[in-house]
Amino acid sequence: MITYITRSRMIGFPDYTTVLQAGEELLIHARSRFGRRDFGVNAVRVERWIDALTAY
Repeated sequence: MITYITRSRMIGFPDYTTVLQAGEELLIHARSRFGRRDFGVNAVRVERWIDALTAY
C-alpha cells in the first residue's frame, strides 16, 4: 500500500490517493485532504490512472 499526495492544478489543495494491490486487483482510493467536496477532481484523476494502466 502506498499513499500519494497530489495537488489540484488551480489552487494546489492537497489530495490523498492510496493504491493497494490485493492479489490480482489494484485498488485506488482518492480523496480530498481538506473540505467536504472535491467537485469530481479525484474521480477524474483515478479514471486517468486506470486509462493509462489499461492502455498497455
